[in-house]
Amino acid sequence: MVRGTYPSKLPPIITSDFKQEYFLPRSHSSPLSLLCRAHNGEITYHWFKNDMKVNNNGRIAVNKNGEIVFQNLTQSDFGVFYCLAKNKYGSSVSLFIKISEAVLDKFPTKTLTQTCEEKQHCQLNCQDKPRCEPINECHIEWKYGIGTLNTISATNKTAVDGLGNLHFLSVSKSDGNRTYDCGIWNERTKTLVKGGSIKLQIHETYARNETVPIRAVYQSRYKAVVGQYGILKCIFSGSSVPVIKWKNKNGSDIELNHRYSIKDYGRQLHIMNVTFDDEGEYQCIADGHISQNPFLNVTSPPKFVENNRCFLTKIVENSSSEVIILTCDAVSAPEEANPGVTKWMKNGKVINSYQAYCLTSDY
Repeated sequence: MVRGTYPSKLPPIITSDFKQEYFLPRSHSSPLSLLCRAHNGEITYHWFKNDMKVNNNGRIAVNKNGEIVFQNLTQSDFGVFYCLAKNKYGSSVSLFIKISEAVLDKFPTKTLTQTCEEKQHCQLNCQDKPRCEPINECHIEWKYGIGTLNTISATNKTAVDGLGNLHFLSVSKSDGNRTYDCGIWNERTKTLVKGGSIKLQIHETYARNETVPIRAVYQSRYKAVVGQYGILKCIFSGSSVPVIKWKNKNGSDIELNHRYSIKDYGRQLHIMNVTFDDEGEYQCIADGHISQNPFLNVTSPPKFVENNRCFLTKIVENSSSEVIILTCDAVSAPEEANPGVTKWMKNGKVINSYQAYCLTSDY
């Protein structure tokens, strides 16, 4: 943004705060409404999708007050949108907003038979998982028997890892002669789909009182966004249930407080409101002698150096004889590649030969 003598003679300043991405089921009946708001004089609003102006089509409605409403979308309606606010001194655009489809596809249908040794670790893989969006609202559920009523819950002998695989940590004869199904529940679409069936058979090899030593069978690598939460998982097998303790990346025992909680029989560490300082390798220790080292990666969208935000408007003093050079100075999260400039825009239109506004690429 370039200004002259009077600060009031400026293009609009958009004040609306939008998410980067919204997920909607196709043909959904509940509308999503986004309101674009700006100040500085008399303002008119327009919405654009993929750099083309949006007109009312019965599924997407645009109002003069800056509101856009999405309802009963088809596949062609999804895309990248932004609001343009205009007054007599120029135009400004909002953050780019991606409207994506909330979807849950089907599993391929097949039936498998698997044999496990009694008292040993037994892993049933959730194979050929279908596309499910938004991913943070998709949850793996394991069922047994006919239908969907019989859900397998986490116990001291059963666990589900970060890939959706089911672990019997010390499988028993009573776990056999059953059919197990991996399913996915999409909270946004309120739908559940089941995959192919696995018929589990148990082979008895151990004496009744014989024990199986503890063994590490799974550790996670989790990517968390700054300010949100991270979940690290460790799974250990064995005929006796191990006591699991956690250490932070500095090797200190983790104390439970408002930032740290331990769940799922000690197998999950939840970290609230993560910062870049939380990134690193943690340690989970079973019965004091067998350990694993799950890794927490902390990331964020690129931020502009001047305001530490992902959106920047610059005001530059100039005279008609000066050459104006505007730079797009943004940084990524620590240890990540530098962001790239994806677009320069002037008054809401993409430009190539000179610069007035820029956006950085997503992380």
